[in-house]
Amino acid sequence: MLFQFDSLQEAFTYLGTELGKAKSLWQIRDMNVASRIEACQTFDLFIKLKKLARESGIQASDLEIISWLDSSNMIYSVLKMLKKNRYVFHTACLFSEYTIPFSKKRIDYLLCCQDKILIIEFSFEKWEEETFQHYQKLRQALEYKELLGNILDEDMQIATFTFLIKPEFGQDKKPIFHTNKDTLQQLASFITHYFDPNEAKNAVLAVYNKQNKRTE
Repeated sequence: MLFQFDSLQEAFTYLGTELGKAKSLWQIRDMNVASRIEACQTFDLFIKLKKLARESGIQASDLEIISWLDSSNMIYSVLKMLKKNRYVFHTACLFSEYTIPFSKKRIDYLLCCQDKILIIEFSFEKWEEETFQHYQKLRQALEYKELLGNILDEDMQIATFTFLIKPEFGQDKKPIFHTNKDTLQQLASFITHYFDPNEAKNAVLAVYNKQNKRTE
C-alpha cells in the first residue's frame, strides 16, 4: 500500500503539503508515454514517489509513477470539493495502491465509510498501454469488487467508479481548460450520494411518498 489516511481531511492535508506542489507544478500534458517519462524523470515529486514505492515494497514502473501523480491531482481536486460535506470529509478513510489480500492486485484508490466501500480506478485518455486503457480499468474495477466481496463480510456494500483522465495542458504547456471538470464533479457528487448516512431513510421516504401520491 502506498498511502493510508484515516480521514479525507488527513488525505487532503497531506496531498496539499507533502505532494501539494504537484497541484501547482505537475502538468497532465497531451504527450505520448515515452515523452512524458523523459520529461519527468528528474522531477522532485517523481523521485519522491519512486522512493516511497520502494519503501512500501511496490515495484513501480516509471509509467506508474506518472499515473500516481496524475491521479493524485484528481483526488486532491475531488477532496477539495468534498470539504463542505463534514460527515464524509471527517469519517471516510482513504487508501491508495491497496493490495487485495490473497492476490497481487492493487486498487488505485479505496474509500471506506461505515459499511460502504468505493473502488476508484483511473485510466488515461492518451495512453495506449493495455494496463491503463479505459475498458481494461472497467474490467479491473469489477474484478476487484468481486475479490473484495469474497473476503469481506457479506453486509459490506462495494461500489466502483472509473475515471478517464484527459490532458490538461498541451505540448506547448498552454492549459486546456475544463477538461476534467465534469468528471471531477461527477465523482464528488457520487461520493456524497453513496456515503450519505441518510440514504436508506431517504429511499424509504421516497417510495412512501410516491405511493401516497398515487392513492390521493
